[in-house]
Amino acid sequence: MNHEEQDELWDLLGKARQPKPSAFFAANVLRTVRAEAEPKPGFLAWLRAKWIVPVAAGACAAVLAILVLRPADTTPPVADPLEGIALAAAATPETMPSLGALLASEDNSIWLAGDPSSLY
Repeated sequence: MNHEEQDELWDLLGKARQPKPSAFFAANVLRTVRAEAEPKPGFLAWLRAKWIVPVAAGACAAVLAILVLRPADTTPPVADPLEGIALAAAATPETMPSLGALLASEDNSIWLAGDPSSLY
């Protein structure tokens, strides 16, 4: 380039203010480079985490154990609720005496009395 022909341009460029970078220019550039270089975590990265696979396997094993070891309900469904009570009472013989006492106390209940004055 011929400087003699463009002396006025060089004089003008010499008077221009020189750009000065910010004090944090290098840190800002490195932060931007790191942010663009890091891969965005996705669903597969979440699955590959060290603790997800053992916890998921343990949860599946617990659910499977509960389903397998659950006692089967062998009592047939009953249509009559009183029949269900009788079956439950027969299955637990320790409740029979208390059930008999309850029924006997109902026979002598004051609520069955015909005279309302007996309530006072």
